[in-house]
Amino acid sequence: MTKTTLLLKIVPLILFILMLFSSMFVPASLRTEIIDLYIKNFREILFSAFLTLSGFVFTLETFIIVTIKENVYDNEKYIKKFLNMKKINPQLRRYAPLIRLKHFLYYTIVYSFMAAMFQLIFGVFYNWYTILLCIWSSFIALLTFVYALHISNNNLKKWFECIEDDDK
Repeated sequence: MTKTTLLLKIVPLILFILMLFSSMFVPASLRTEIIDLYIKNFREILFSAFLTLSGFVFTLETFIIVTIKENVYDNEKYIKKFLNMKKINPQLRRYAPLIRLKHFLYYTIVYSFMAAMFQLIFGVFYNWYTILLCIWSSFIALLTFVYALHISNNNLKKWFECIEDDDK
């Protein structure tokens, strides 16, 4: 199991435990207001948003990975830079950033779909802990998606560096 995969499985659990612990300090009147606000205003929006996000990333995942592989990691300039870096650090792997991106895109799909299903299944109950579960799942899906965007941006930077080197 890679560090990235371990991170994607352990961090959500830790955040859930922290959220449960911190929720003990929320007064009952505020809990009721939050539950009402969630059920009246956010449940349907979060369901449709995360269902759409999971479908969107699912459709584009393979295209993104293949395109970045062909245009960045199979580029001669990148291969030369990589071989020079590998002399310094022999443990480097050529496709490691791409594999990390694949993992984060996969977990974005999983967590987004899970968040959508939690809104549908648990969001109907007028219970503080089920609402927390729904909000937590949305938060984890959003964090995973934002980090996947960050990794995609780093890969695009490498791509543009290769393109700029070709222009020189």
